[in-house]
Amino acid sequence: MENKQHNECTMQLKLVNDTLVKLTGKQFAAEGVTFSQIEYLGYLVRQERPVPLKELERTFKVSQPTVAGIVKRLRQKGLIVLEQDPQNYKSKTARLTAAGTDLFNQAEVKRLAFEEKLYHDFSATDLAKLQELLTRLYTNLTEG
Repeated sequence: MENKQHNECTMQLKLVNDTLVKLTGKQFAAEGVTFSQIEYLGYLVRQERPVPLKELERTFKVSQPTVAGIVKRLRQKGLIVLEQDPQNYKSKTARLTAAGTDLFNQAEVKRLAFEEKLYHDFSATDLAKLQELLTRLYTNLTEG
């Protein structure tokens, strides 16, 4: 019975992931950005300072080429600028432009509405339990 439950849970996770990817892709297509790009812009907004690219790698748990690709596309769209890191001349930092801040603010309204729809019938207890279970799953995947 346990293997059947494992399989059903794994399938549900896949369905949720696929649906989230699809819906978030549609959500931000009008702005010409991806969900990942919005996440990077949001991180830069919250930091309120130029952010070293190495920090983005650590924060998002991705490789240097992944960060480089996302940053390149954001720069091409005029949403961020790259600058020499004053603390480390070998490194670069990413800083939001006014256009990047504006785009993030517009996207944030959509994201909040999307999350409201996603969790509308969850209590605070439900959300806390969901977060706990998802954290355990992530830990199992990354430490196992």
